[in-house]
Parts: sequence; C-alpha cells; structure tokens
Amino acid sequence: MSVPTIADCSKVLGAFQVLYQFLGRKMPADLRGLAGEVMVWRLLLKNGIGFTVKGGQSGCDILLDSGVRIEVRTSRAIPQAPDNSRGWAWQLQKVSEKEGVKYDFIVCVALGDDLAIENAHFYILSDDEAMEAIDIHIPRFRSVKKKLWLYESMDVFFAERKKHPEYFNDWEEGVNRNKERYRDWNKLRSPV
Repeated sequence: MSVPTIADCSKVLGAFQVLYQFLGRKMPADLRGLAGEVMVWRLLLKNGIGFTVKGGQSGCDILLDSGVRIEVRTSRAIPQAPDNSRGWAWQLQKVSEKEGVKYDFIVCVALGDDLAIENAHFYILSDDEAMEAIDIHIPRFRSVKKKLWLYESMDVFFAERKKHPEYFNDWEEGVNRNKERYRDWNKLRSPV
C-alpha cells in the first residue's frame, strides 16, 4: 500500500470537514490526529527522511531510520479574542508520564481553518525544548503536565498571559516570538 498523496489527504479531510460542519459537530480528535500524522509522513518523504510508522503502545508515532523517535500532536485553529486571530494548543507531556516523555522530537501540527494540508504549519521541538515548558495545573485539563499554546498575534499571547500568568513562562513567549526557529525539518536529521 502506498502513502496517500497530499492531494488525497486534502480531499478526504475536506470531505470529513463538510460532513462534520453539516452535522454541526467538530471533527473528532482521533481523526484530526491521524490527519496530522499523515501530513508529517508526507513531509518526511518530501524531505528525504526515512521512517517507520509506529503508534499504539510503542511510545512514539514515527520512528526515523536513524532511530529518532517522533511524537505528532495536532491542533485545530481556535479563534482568540480580542482580534479573532487564531491560536493552537498542544499537550507536550501528560501527568502520567512520570519518567519523562518517550520521544526525541515532537511535531506540533497547526491545522488551518479549512483543515487543508497546504495551510497547516508544523513546529518541531526536541524533547529538551519541550521540557522547558512549565508544569501547569489547569482544572479542565487535568491530564496535561506541560503544554504549548501558540498564537498568531503577540497581542493575544500577552492578553492570555495577563489573565493566567501561572500558565505561561518566558520559554513559551520565546516560542511565540520565534516560530520560524521551530519549523526546520533538518533538526530531525540530527542524531539523538
């Protein structure tokens, strides 16, 4: 079986999006997650990086031929006040992961409003970078130990940080200010 093309994935995602909009529902997280993984597979192939699809109880979603373990997390665009720019949220570490994370890199997939692959953004963090996030305790997200929230607008970032300073640190501000630094697929070519 061959890996679906970007066009194939876009068609399937578009069809599901239309169906869920018609039903007045959000696309299920599992389907969004699978979509994000397929997008990452395509980009790894495009960048000439060999891999094996893992998942399940293996501790990572993708194992590169070099032995590097990749976790993929996918977030849909969430409109943010006051300027209705978009934001995305990812869980970097679960509370249950007491021994630390089981990945070398995490790829955070930011889906666009239309869920098209071409409009998605990808942010690549090493496990060390991800662990710079502060431990948080958000009542409605009890399973989340570390998270990353990215915003299109720094004004929205600062408004959110002012409302909930305990949820943010300088590292997260740095990621929001320097998003391009985390978009380099060549990071994945580095030995662990």
